[in-house]
Amino acid sequence: MKKIFLLLLIAPLISFGQKEYAEEARLMFAEANFAYNKGNLTDAFALYEKCIGIEPQYAEAFVNMSFIKFDSKDYNKALDYALKAHSIEKVQHSIFSALGKSYYMVGDYDSAATYLAKIEYFDDLTEVEEYFLAASNVKLNNFSAAKPLAKKLYTNRPSNSDYAALKGNVMYGYGEYEQAMELYKKALDLNPDNVYIYSNIAKACLQLNQNDKALEYINKGVEIATGEGKVTFLILKGNYFHSIGELDNAEKAYDEAYKIDNSNTNILVNQAGILIDKEDYQSALEKCNMAIEKNSELMEAYFNRGIANEMLRNIEDACSDWEEAFILGSEKAEKFLNSSTCNE
Repeated sequence: MKKIFLLLLIAPLISFGQKEYAEEARLMFAEANFAYNKGNLTDAFALYEKCIGIEPQYAEAFVNMSFIKFDSKDYNKALDYALKAHSIEKVQHSIFSALGKSYYMVGDYDSAATYLAKIEYFDDLTEVEEYFLAASNVKLNNFSAAKPLAKKLYTNRPSNSDYAALKGNVMYGYGEYEQAMELYKKALDLNPDNVYIYSNIAKACLQLNQNDKALEYINKGVEIATGEGKVTFLILKGNYFHSIGELDNAEKAYDEAYKIDNSNTNILVNQAGILIDKEDYQSALEKCNMAIEKNSELMEAYFNRGIANEMLRNIEDACSDWEEAFILGSEKAEKFLNSSTCNE
């Protein structure tokens, strides 16, 4: 993503409104823009704050503050400021852009796609916005919407690692795993520092039944990545071992990930799955409770808790969990709800 962040710095927002503001606020805003364009983001942010202190409805200042927080990778704050701008101005290209990109980075891909797509009604998307819109649609498994944008970006800039990986993700979504693999490897050649591509290659290897190669790339990722990135690879490693029935190795990988990030609900759900397979249903139930406490709409947590409750003979609770999982979109849960367990 590094190249994309640099693109954002090249073209900061200057002004988009025709509102009448106090002259003092307008001068402060102009001074802030000057600092922004010079790359003095800390000074620019402080000046935008002063601008808002004079004119609390200065939407342009809020959206520029959002861009600054985005550039510094404080995505939750970026979203907060974008939402403040949107509460003042409902239809503006720059606000929709700030909202879309920020929503993407905090993992709300549906909202990201919604706001970025709105820009197309009255303006052309920038290259960066096209990337985020395509990437959002990939996350939503809407590959038909992502495909033309991904193709355009890669065709225009085949030397961009992010665009090669994006097109690879689209090909993966269509089940074209060999094409996806070629694009992922090209993306890695273009940017060897992008360790996240190891996970993409590993997933493609698994689809092509190249299990040893998949584990090789996963281990590379675990070795090189740090923080949240390492957690991603450890979860993938756990999933790999779980899929081939090596429960102890899977549990070890998930536990290592949990030590790094004990707030990650995906880890908790996966740990519960291992505990269920090991017939430790009470511990699995506790893991699911922890996950649901952190995210009350986590479909797999309800499904796994239903299994644990069934095995603990808490049948009414099990059926209630499967009903909740079904409401959240689990097809597997529907089968359990229609089984004799919940219909005696």
